[in-house]
Amino acid sequence: MKQLTICIADDVYDALAYLAQTQYRTPEEQAAYYLLRVMADSGRIKSIDERKADIEARLREFSARREEARRQ
Repeated sequence: MKQLTICIADDVYDALAYLAQTQYRTPEEQAAYYLLRVMADSGRIKSIDERKADIEARLREFSARREEARRQ
């Protein structure tokens, strides 16, 4: 087994933390789950940079939707 360390933006972490609360997970567990799910869904994306961009885009999209819902 390998260990992976990643750095993410604060808004992305906040989105993961919010998701984690709804799933009874820690933010770290949620991040691992989400990354594995996105990587499985992204079989068409070849490079690491493209995968990273896809993951960040999905998390930012979720963060934006959460902020919009919070404002309403």
